[in-house]
Amino acid sequence: MTPRIPIPVYDGGPDTGTRNDRADYLEPMAERWPGGDLLQLVDWLAVDRSVRWQPRQRADGTQATYCDHYAADLIEQACGQQLISAWVWWTNSALRRMSAGETVPVVYGDTVIEHGAKGLHGWMIEHGQRYGWTRVYTDAALRDMLTDRHTIGLILTPSHVSVALPDVYQPAPFSGPPLQSQAGSRNVRLWRQDDWYRRRSDTVRVWLDPHYLRHVTRPK
Repeated sequence: MTPRIPIPVYDGGPDTGTRNDRADYLEPMAERWPGGDLLQLVDWLAVDRSVRWQPRQRADGTQATYCDHYAADLIEQACGQQLISAWVWWTNSALRRMSAGETVPVVYGDTVIEHGAKGLHGWMIEHGQRYGWTRVYTDAALRDMLTDRHTIGLILTPSHVSVALPDVYQPAPFSGPPLQSQAGSRNVRLWRQDDWYRRRSDTVRVWLDPHYLRHVTRPK
């Protein structure tokens, strides 16, 4: 397996002017979750009410949504560190410089760029295994892994990402889609929708090694 590439950590510095649809884009969450099980974390984040991930209207009239941003926030709170970068990832030129042994600074818009749902989908296929993510190919396999290990999963397409969760409400042999939490054009704390990915051949399902969930307690 090839070595892990360091996750670019953006420090929330001065606005570069490259984003004008959201003032707090890329800034870390000020509050820290005190810990608990994953459904308690979902309730604490309250994606359906919090203004942080609500859709915004851009200056050009299009809508900005934050499915990838919410997924990254949830994962960071559960783990106490960034394991994926839903906000930024290295540019190809920065990766070439690193492969040549150079230490590359994090400069938004120069050495790192906005990741987004499409970039995260590609990143997960190419890099996810090196950062604790394991891919499965059916909803049933994902539900089983999440519930057995009490860990976080993601369901990704190039246009959206939803966080998948252990399903304590519908234990096996329930055969529906995984329990999910999402931001997007509609922010939903918990649901089991599969119509957004069911017919797509490019859907990626992954679960995270629970070793990384340092702030999460497993229900007894």
